[in-house]
Amino acid sequence: MKHTDHGRMPQPLTMAPMAQSRRCQIALAAALLLLAAAPKGRALEPFAVELSVETTYRPSASHTKSPDQVIRFRLESDQARHRWRIDDRTHSPKGAWTTDDYIVQNTGTTPRGKQSLIASAYHDGYPIDLDWDERLLWFVYCATSYIKENEGKPVVIPHLDARLDLNVHGCRLKSRWGSPHALVPEHADFLFDQSVFKNSVELLEFKTPGDVLDIRERLYRNTSAAYTNGNVRAVIEVSSWKQVANMDIPEHWKLLQWERGDLAYLTVGNVDSASTLTEVATPLVQDGAWVTDKRVRTLGAKVNFVGYTTTNGNIPSATSPHVRKLISRIAQDQYYVLPPNLRAKRVLFGIALSVLMLLPLVTYFLRARHPAKSVAGTPRGEHPKNNITPQ
Repeated sequence: MKHTDHGRMPQPLTMAPMAQSRRCQIALAAALLLLAAAPKGRALEPFAVELSVETTYRPSASHTKSPDQVIRFRLESDQARHRWRIDDRTHSPKGAWTTDDYIVQNTGTTPRGKQSLIASAYHDGYPIDLDWDERLLWFVYCATSYIKENEGKPVVIPHLDARLDLNVHGCRLKSRWGSPHALVPEHADFLFDQSVFKNSVELLEFKTPGDVLDIRERLYRNTSAAYTNGNVRAVIEVSSWKQVANMDIPEHWKLLQWERGDLAYLTVGNVDSASTLTEVATPLVQDGAWVTDKRVRTLGAKVNFVGYTTTNGNIPSATSPHVRKLISRIAQDQYYVLPPNLRAKRVLFGIALSVLMLLPLVTYFLRARHPAKSVAGTPRGEHPKNNITPQ
């Protein structure tokens, strides 16, 4: 008789497969916990660098010209907590630092010996109101996430004055990264884009109609005509790195910026030392310090800034009643980033004024050439003839 499995009772399942699956789940959970607890890379490591920044205006083709400006800095950065601090060693106490939601710059002291501060806000993550050297150091050492998130997007060149100079606007960022532990790309291009440049004028400082706005308008039109999409306006290159903890920090780097095909600026950074930190120290604000508050731009007001003194060393919120009251005192309807659309009216006004000025002269010549008649056929100043015939 053939042996068949028909009618055989089903065998109970063994515990081996279930136990193995359970062990895999436990191992996976443990691995995930370890990954969550492990450091997430360089951003969690606060660090400090001591460096010099050299700038040369209109450098020679061989870059042999001596720098026009050399400044020494100390920079502290903690990207995990979005904290940084920049101290200008050459022009102490000049410097800048970040707080929870805004930026503070120390520009020196007032005649009364108090701090002279500037409070400003980020614009889409970019510290647009910082001085050019502070913005450049922020970009190189504090902006890893910002650079990655804004690849191919509009980015202001970290140079010159971003509120006054059109030459740093109108670019998209194109970067090439090297080491995964690098703070910044090893090469970053700022490529001109017409649509970005057209919108960037809204970031400029407000001015009243006059020569400044007229010059700005001419520069805007000339720049727009001089460049096409994709033209390289500036480049940041890192030539060597310094390893600190698990980070590759730029050691030697440079910024090159062109204007109409000519190299206009060469800025070189050289790190002397770099080390890890426990935390970034925040400077204290003095009681009675003078504050130029540029955060008002974020409120949609056509105001560049308001000024006030601190009380108890506290800078008030940009939305506080005190700051809003200062804004309301400024006649905002007279400020523009480009000349108002009154060019046609200005031309018509000029023509009308010219006509009014020339009208008396034209009238004089016409009268001299064709003297008026007091009586029909009689020149002015003469007595009319008696038309009575003699008897």
